[in-house]
Amino acid sequence: MPGAFVQCQGCSGTWLHVILRPVGGSGDEAWSAYLERSRDLAEQILRVDDPYDLGLQFMGRMLDLTDIGEYAVSMYCLWGALTDRVELKPDEEDRALAEMARAAREWLAVDHGDSDAIRRYFDYWLYDVCGYERPEAQSADASDD
Repeated sequence: MPGAFVQCQGCSGTWLHVILRPVGGSGDEAWSAYLERSRDLAEQILRVDDPYDLGLQFMGRMLDLTDIGEYAVSMYCLWGALTDRVELKPDEEDRALAEMARAAREWLAVDHGDSDAIRRYFDYWLYDVCGYERPEAQSADASDD
């Protein structure tokens, strides 16, 4: 099965962040609920000056949906990292808040019917922005032991 694993800060266990079933479709109530919640929160984040509290809500609401698919886990990890940055690196707060707005704006621009586009969004945000270790690097490190 294709996929990439990500270790979430504050999470126990490793989660597959690539969904392994078709996304979208009129009969997929779980996917629809996920999209509705994530779009609503992303839109709210773009309307406020300080998106930190909404970022925490974003993370919490995705936690409620982790049983529906791996994308919710990725979104939880993404917003966990962005809000952690505000808490743990106060000197970077302005940049972290700007990144929250950018993450929300880019999420709204993603074609949610395109699994590859969603995968690219999470790959970029989790690995390139938030600094999670890419799976290839994890495998290489394990073989060095």
